[in-house]
Amino acid sequence: MRKIFNKIFRYRLVSIYFILSQLVILTAIFGVLNTINKAYAKENDRLKALAKNRIELNIDTFAKKDILSYAAVNVDVGNVLAQGRMSVEVAQIGSTNRCEVLLAVNESTPYPMIRGHIPDKETDNGRNCVALGRDKYRYVYNRDGKDYITLGQEEYEVVGVIGSPVSDYWDYKIVLNIDCMSDSLKQSFSSLSNISLTVYSNKEDIMGIYKVYSNVVNVDNTCNIVSYSKKDTGESTVSETLQKENIKTNVMVYTFCLINSIIISIFWTVQRKKELAIKRVFGFSNIRMIADIAVNLLLLMIITVIMYFVGYVLYSFIRYSTIQGMGLWSVKLILLAVGLFLITLVIAMIYPVVDIYRGQAYDNKNI
Repeated sequence: MRKIFNKIFRYRLVSIYFILSQLVILTAIFGVLNTINKAYAKENDRLKALAKNRIELNIDTFAKKDILSYAAVNVDVGNVLAQGRMSVEVAQIGSTNRCEVLLAVNESTPYPMIRGHIPDKETDNGRNCVALGRDKYRYVYNRDGKDYITLGQEEYEVVGVIGSPVSDYWDYKIVLNIDCMSDSLKQSFSSLSNISLTVYSNKEDIMGIYKVYSNVVNVDNTCNIVSYSKKDTGESTVSETLQKENIKTNVMVYTFCLINSIIISIFWTVQRKKELAIKRVFGFSNIRMIADIAVNLLLLMIITVIMYFVGYVLYSFIRYSTIQGMGLWSVKLILLAVGLFLITLVIAMIYPVVDIYRGQAYDNKNI
């Protein structure tokens, strides 16, 4: 093993530069392209979260009435969700964070659960409960086997953790239920001048629902309500916004690394002129010498891949205590990386092959 290692790193400086160049290529492939995959996965999660039938209401009010507590009264079709500018202070984070409140739940919600459940009227009524995305869950504290977090200076039990296996779309969510939160938090929401409500359903056509609208007007007949309905799950725009620019970025990064690899292979060949000349004297054929260089470069690439993955795993465990993002490295992406590495190897071998066949490396004056 030591003999092989010494052979590979006989020209240490050049070998180190070559490895660094390949590490940059790996970072471009598994870093930049992985970012694109995450963007697509996040967009897909967003689209999956949209119900087929939706009515969205944007409410402007200055009456400071408790609209949230009454907006979904007697609504028995679909779910009603309050979003928009709603936010709550999280003591453990030391900042105010966006949240959303379920006002009525008549069918399944779109939240993917890692464990637990969304605060529910049936099981959590009257208790201060909340469900958190993975990012927010990092700040909980444990007592008597239960997780808690402080919202608006009050303690809330964390009854569920939200998260998708392929993206971070849900990781920053704070989900409350109007029946499982304190009166003081409800009152703080009533001071908002703008509230967005969404009535949605995947089972029923909710176009004829008027109860939410009338409930809001009954609470504050001076408010201004703008509503619009949608009957589809939307279309992804991520390909239009990412595809061209990120392809340009990837090509630029890879081209830079490829040029660097070619320069290093030229420098390496120049350094090995005496060695190659001696091998010619001892009867080494051109094919054998070319194969020897190719194997050496290939071994350096394999070492680079091992170094990259070891570094990635260590980084993931240090930052997340687990390996993140492996699921996004598809077979197609791995094959692309292998293909680009082979292309790099072939192009990097152009100068050594030409030099060997021209006989410049075997001039006796180089011995």
